[in-house]
Amino acid sequence: MRKWTVMGWTALVALCAAPAFGVTIELVAGDVADGKSAVNIVLRSEGSNVGGMQNDILFDTTKVNLPAASACKVNAAIGTAGNDGCEADPVEGPCKTLSRNLASCGATPTPPGCEGQPATVSRFRGIVAATAVPNNNSIPDGAVLYTCDFSIVDAAGLPATLTNSNVVASDPFGTRLTATGTNGTIGGGAEPTPTEVVEPTPTPTTAPVACTAPICVNVGTATATGAKVTINVVATGNNLGGAQNDILFDTTKVNLAAASACKINAAIGTAGNDGCEADPVEGPCKTLSRNLASCGASPTPPGCEGQPATVSRFRGIVAATAVPNNNPIPTGSVLYSCEFDVVNAGALPAVLTNSNIVASDPFGTRLESDGSDGAINGEGEPPTPTNTPDVVPPTNTPVPPTNTPVPPTNTPVPPTNTAVPATNTPVPATATATRTATAVPTQPAGEDDDDGCAIAADGSSNSRAWILLIPAFGLVALRRRRRA
Repeated sequence: MRKWTVMGWTALVALCAAPAFGVTIELVAGDVADGKSAVNIVLRSEGSNVGGMQNDILFDTTKVNLPAASACKVNAAIGTAGNDGCEADPVEGPCKTLSRNLASCGATPTPPGCEGQPATVSRFRGIVAATAVPNNNSIPDGAVLYTCDFSIVDAAGLPATLTNSNVVASDPFGTRLTATGTNGTIGGGAEPTPTEVVEPTPTPTTAPVACTAPICVNVGTATATGAKVTINVVATGNNLGGAQNDILFDTTKVNLAAASACKINAAIGTAGNDGCEADPVEGPCKTLSRNLASCGASPTPPGCEGQPATVSRFRGIVAATAVPNNNPIPTGSVLYSCEFDVVNAGALPAVLTNSNIVASDPFGTRLESDGSDGAINGEGEPPTPTNTPDVVPPTNTPVPPTNTPVPPTNTPVPPTNTAVPATNTPVPATATATRTATAVPTQPAGEDDDDGCAIAADGSSNSRAWILLIPAFGLVALRRRRRA
């Protein structure tokens, strides 16, 4: 009985010590000078290991404005440009990139994140992630993530509130973290108000053998006629902005020499495409973020849960991150190709299990998606072998994508200085799992990695005040037992 009491008190202390909020993204506005104000977007990790984040900034353009999305720039201290450590192996430093999108809420159709806003409001969306140089390094607590230089439109109309909404944060492996945001004010004004983000609850389902979803990310099948074989990953469906998937394979049969053995399709990539330097960008202009891990590693890499040590997992994320744009990927496009080494031709066929499939539109809104497995056959083998024990089909446990904030659910938090009241209604994101795995909430990212994410809702730490009563209840119960 005493042992149970000590354990119970330990749990109570842990609960009461838990913070009301997790990660906080702050908007900190500088002084107005020469018709401008620099606004820093600052990370308060509160002890969490943060690998990426997303937020929207809503502002009244009759008071302040951003001339272009390029007015917001990633902090050089956490970025890739000019940082020699980002070229090291392994990567040294955060080495993050900033995906940017600026939209007028008066546009038709209404841009994501602008729902319910007047035409005088604009929305900037920033996504910070390890996309240009994929890595698992975290961002230091208190770091400036990026800075936006706002122009003052009407100095007499200040202060101008900058509403922080659709806040999302994830760890370096893509696991969602509880996140909140604080508003900012240019020219003084009210104190910022924290807004707690309500976490979505994924609902995994079992997918059919053949992909019939609106978006399909399919792993191809090929016959090995030599020491190497190329497998294509193909996407079908309309208005696809980015996608992620994992490929699980038995390394006693086939193998990938390195993550670089998988390369983005040049037709949808940025390299050598002059249109990617145009303004606006012409073509998909996507990048591929790559991660290769052995399921026998410790701790178990994300996406490897339940797999034997002989299985490896490749994770690919295709998104417009190096050159952010809203252009879709044409249906039927090869996303990327992987050159597998044949380890034991006599042991073929080898199943390539396709799992953790995620897709989003060019604005980061989650799309219903699924996919089919692939295979590498020996000569004379049937084109589509059934699953064999070499790879254990993934369980229905959502595994968040690597280095990818989860796509937003486009729930706006209206500016407090406008006539549009805040709805304060969180809209949880939903996820649809695949036949072999479960999808997560994430937005894909690219080789040189984005993917958007999120929900935001006003909240209050008062909702957790009941936890403080638990120790009192525990003391009453303990005294009654001793009297008995």
